[in-house]
Amino acid sequence: MSSASSFARAAATPLKPTIALVEDTGVTGEFVPITSKAALTISDLADLTNFTRTVKVVNTVDGTSTSAPAYSAPSVSGTYQVVVSDVDTVTGTSVTAVFTFTLDLDAPVTPTLRLVTDTSGTDLITSDGTLVAVGAEAGAKVEYLVAGGPGTTTATWTTTLPDFTVDGKYTVFVRQTDAAGNVSEISDKFVFTLDKTPPAKPVVALAFDGSDGTIDGITDKDGFTVTGNASGDVIEYSLDQGVTWTAAAPDKLANGDYEVLVRLKDVAGNTSPASDPLPFTINKTVPGGPDNPQITNDSGADDSDGITNEIPTLETDTLPTGAKLQFQVKGTTAWVDTLSASDFAADGSYTIVVRLVSANGSVSLVTEEVDFTLDTTVETIAATLTNGTTANGKTTVSTTPVFDIDDDGSGAVVEFSTDDGATWQTIDKLSTLKVGDYALIFHQIDVAGNISTDSDAVTFTLTNGAPDDDRGGISRDIGSGSDGPGGLSGSDFGWF
Repeated sequence: MSSASSFARAAATPLKPTIALVEDTGVTGEFVPITSKAALTISDLADLTNFTRTVKVVNTVDGTSTSAPAYSAPSVSGTYQVVVSDVDTVTGTSVTAVFTFTLDLDAPVTPTLRLVTDTSGTDLITSDGTLVAVGAEAGAKVEYLVAGGPGTTTATWTTTLPDFTVDGKYTVFVRQTDAAGNVSEISDKFVFTLDKTPPAKPVVALAFDGSDGTIDGITDKDGFTVTGNASGDVIEYSLDQGVTWTAAAPDKLANGDYEVLVRLKDVAGNTSPASDPLPFTINKTVPGGPDNPQITNDSGADDSDGITNEIPTLETDTLPTGAKLQFQVKGTTAWVDTLSASDFAADGSYTIVVRLVSANGSVSLVTEEVDFTLDTTVETIAATLTNGTTANGKTTVSTTPVFDIDDDGSGAVVEFSTDDGATWQTIDKLSTLKVGDYALIFHQIDVAGNISTDSDAVTFTLTNGAPDDDRGGISRDIGSGSDGPGGLSGSDFGWF
């Protein structure tokens, strides 16, 4: 080949290919372009029949690659290296261009909004309207849309949130566009209420002023009244000129001189100015002990024997105005205003400790004790006719009927009924029964007032009235010298 021919072939060597994205949807100027569109523009080969082109696309993440005479855009997110080689098939010389880009086809997550500081806690009522987008990707463009609120006219997307300064309820949306240009879905609406207005200065007064009837700032009771507060406001108190504050109203204060301030915190966390100071004096007098406490509901026949089937109530001979009694079951630690069944584990003997609490909350140093027995046990009773004659299944009695009574024998009153429990009579009334047919049932009332279940009916026919000197009744062992109900001896009832 002549030198002229060789020069002609060398002059035909193609220029280095140029490669570029058709559309860089991401941020421009990146070292490695990021885009959501993989289309490329590659300069054409010169119209030379002896040159061929190879386009190799390499996935730099997993190393897979494809080679073809023309570029085929990838369809999976990843970072790709595109190598374009133009080769002279006669001389074997080549020129190569390399282009690297990142393909991102995935839409970013939908961001959400939250308050940087919800000054009320969790109810989205706040005095600080600063918002933050949660879930925004690094390098993404975050945009906001204020769709409702004071002064809102036209809702437009903006990368800068407005400075919320006017009180009211706002509705805000957020979205993000990632570095490749993919746009997320729009967030759910975020609604919050801005309240930057503090409550007005409250006014405080003593709840109970004038222990002696004079409004003089001297009191013997705890408590304050506060005016100017709205629903939801928290009242805070200070007894040290505002150095420390507490939401609990001062109480159980010792005798002495004080000065109280109050302030309000609304639901948005705004704090009012402090009230004008209120000077006051606590002057509490410790009450004396309870005056002769006694049980008022002794249920037994003797209302002063301290035996009852009811949870006791107690009172005293005198009780100062506004004062109350408090009770404690001896052996326990709790003081209660009213005794209940839960204070007593079972029937038995108990001691009730009684103290006096004055209207100002002061507790007496002196206590009194009241003993009583709780008896809620219902006994059974059985009655057997002992002077009847039975023939052909029928029992007859020719004189006042006499019964053997199986009862508890401890001072209980035994009664009988001739009309199936509609009315009851004491056992001595058996002597007044007239001739006729009877079905008697019996019960007993113990010293605590408990009424037993009824006995089985005893049926018989009385054929003769009882003589005046034969007053039948009940037969039981009452013990030597024992008294029956009502203080009568067994012989008073014709018992034997």
